[in-house]
Amino acid sequence: MTITLKHSGIKIVQVRVYNFRSLKQVDVSLDYITVLIGENNSGKTSFLEALYAAIGSDRHFISGDDVYLSPSEKKTPKDRVVMIDLLIKPTDDDGNVIPNFAEGSYWVELWGVGVTQDHDDNNDFVAIRTQMKWNATREEYNTERKFLIDWLTDPNKWEQARINEPAGNVSPAQTEQLALYLVRVQEITFQHEATATPRRCLIK
Repeated sequence: MTITLKHSGIKIVQVRVYNFRSLKQVDVSLDYITVLIGENNSGKTSFLEALYAAIGSDRHFISGDDVYLSPSEKKTPKDRVVMIDLLIKPTDDDGNVIPNFAEGSYWVELWGVGVTQDHDDNNDFVAIRTQMKWNATREEYNTERKFLIDWLTDPNKWEQARINEPAGNVSPAQTEQLALYLVRVQEITFQHEATATPRRCLIK
């Protein structure tokens, strides 16, 4: 039996995470298969959780427990903002990134004026920012998703990327087709009944 992989017409090529869990500021380029390698507590799970917070299948809000806390801090400053930015580009039928969305593309219909062009070569892209910040009036954290006009390369200027105001908020329907399903795997140790030798297994 031959299985044919059909490409979606888009690719998430870059993810930026700012002040989420153990991640102060990271920038990760993605391919169709991306392997995260690192020691325990190095931020691999935090990165996956950040992706899930942005486009998870059933997660729509970020809580105060998700805000980055440095080793020297005992309490998270209320003015600390969490940002998770996704850069999405169009692809052809073989999954290769191309300059522009095809005329009548489903994604153009879905995102409308959320599709923008870079300043250098006028190539199409979509940038979505998930942001959580403290609302002093309501005394709670608010999470919102916006389209960006810019994708700035200078890490010191990420926060300055302009919001695409005409596009409005990113609705759940506009991220539904991106939905990420995160399967957690745990390692457990148990005693084999016959030999009493510790064995390890992975459970999902």
